[in-house]
Amino acid sequence: MKLLDVYRTADDLIIETTKGRRACKLRHNNFVDIDALESQCNLLKGKEVKTIAFRHQTFGDKYFYKISEAPFQKDSFDSVKKEVLESLPIGKIFKKHSSQKIFGPPGTGKTFKLLEKIVVFVDKKGVEPENIAFISFSNAAANQAKKGVSEKFDHLGSIDFPNFSTMHSLATRIGGNRGLELCKEEHWKAFDESISCFNEWTEKNDPLSVVSRYSHAVLEIYSLAIARETSIQVEFDKKVMLSLKNDFFAKRDIQNLKNSLGVFFNIVINNNNVVSYAHQYVDKYIEFKKSRGLVDFNDVIQNTISDSFDDAQIPSFEVLIIDEAQDLSDNLWTFAKKLISKAGTVFIAGDDDQAIMINFGASAHEFLDIKVTEDDDPLEESHRVPQKCKEYVDAGVMPFIEALPGRKAKQWKSINPGGFVEETFQTDENGEKFEVASQEFDINKFLKKVIFEKEKDWLILCPTKDTGVLISNALLDQVPPIPHFYRNKPMPNLEKIGTSKIRVQTVHTSKGDQAKNVAIVVGGPGDISMLANDPRLAYVALTRAREALYPRVVAKGLLPRMMHNNPSVASRYMKMFPKMM
Repeated sequence: MKLLDVYRTADDLIIETTKGRRACKLRHNNFVDIDALESQCNLLKGKEVKTIAFRHQTFGDKYFYKISEAPFQKDSFDSVKKEVLESLPIGKIFKKHSSQKIFGPPGTGKTFKLLEKIVVFVDKKGVEPENIAFISFSNAAANQAKKGVSEKFDHLGSIDFPNFSTMHSLATRIGGNRGLELCKEEHWKAFDESISCFNEWTEKNDPLSVVSRYSHAVLEIYSLAIARETSIQVEFDKKVMLSLKNDFFAKRDIQNLKNSLGVFFNIVINNNNVVSYAHQYVDKYIEFKKSRGLVDFNDVIQNTISDSFDDAQIPSFEVLIIDEAQDLSDNLWTFAKKLISKAGTVFIAGDDDQAIMINFGASAHEFLDIKVTEDDDPLEESHRVPQKCKEYVDAGVMPFIEALPGRKAKQWKSINPGGFVEETFQTDENGEKFEVASQEFDINKFLKKVIFEKEKDWLILCPTKDTGVLISNALLDQVPPIPHFYRNKPMPNLEKIGTSKIRVQTVHTSKGDQAKNVAIVVGGPGDISMLANDPRLAYVALTRAREALYPRVVAKGLLPRMMHNNPSVASRYMKMFPKMM
């Protein structure tokens, strides 16, 4: 359909199209940037467009909340690519190149400093906003940065900063998709019904942020091999080695891999033939995509960094910022280095101590090893982490962080006085030879506190999704149900969520997040193992609180069982999360 006109009424943003009228309710501005949406509509006047609609939970009415140019046909790829490239800074050559790394421990204002640098480049040095790229690990972080910087200017809005994005988004814009359609649930299911597909809310209370994800043991190990620029054999061998060390997740992943291949090929899979069949599965997946004219997220990056890609299409940004650099994988770093080589001024920001995506392919060592022209800029004062919480971190997990091989040494202090590590609601359990059991928080007693203080700002962190679901369901089981957000999705739904300040997140999805009250909940052995085996994950979880920290909300009896079944892991956890004095 073609977009003919756009205008506002008292209640709606209206678009007139060749297929009729569509409305976006102005009251949705809690999750829709109405001004940016209207600007986008104005830019698309006269063009073929598509809209995405949101259905009202109660009345069933549909309102559009997103608009974009209609998908192009494959034979028009060259002309569309030309149009996109003309909107990017292509072919610029800079007389001087400078680069610097910024290290930002928790709450030290890394993003604030990066946005202030952008203000200087725009206001003082006359750099046009479209010549500035801000690359972050997630769309949520990129969008938040875009919104934050636009608020610093009276004459500029979010739409004026088009190059704030993820690596994948930028790679797609410059032709990494080769004009092919991106895989969706219907495609994955057509290839293999056993592929689990789900929608992920990447931003709190924002249906625009929903993206499709898939989960399948073979495709995940294949993606890991691509991210690390290794092979399926190498990644499988790593999991075997971890499983021999009694790693809970490695054992689970190996079994899931065998089960998935067994179902697909209808054959018994063992350690001797698992890698061979994994390769066959991937070959069939690649052939399927080729026959359907499809690409997935891995392909977008692989196409961009391949030798056959025309590097003349790599943008030359006057200012290039790569944020959360510790979370980029090896193949994303290959793309990043192409961007860096063509940029004028480069800032590479991150914190290797917070590199919690390593198990998903992130490469903190690339961030540490990359050469820059200027001295590092370490930020040393945390405005978020209270002094009492900092002391708890120093007494527990910090020695494990400092012992990490190849770590960048850094010092930071809290300038947020006070705070406290909560000791209320201890259980009475005190098993023989298990002195620290009395330091547990009972989950049910803790939830009563959350319910009692439901108007307060709560971030409840769970290492595993299973425990997150357990906590979310427990809140919903109350009478009446306690509204909250689980992994950014409103629970029970958008219409009833109200102004809830309770969020339940996995630790991995909490990067960059914070709250006045933070609890770290462990409901099963997987939670204990995940924290004990990854001190960075524990460190991130322990540094989200602005006031009160509940570091040991433990299912009753779990630690004694862990001490009996896996004493080394339990002891390591207890050292990271020590007895509170």
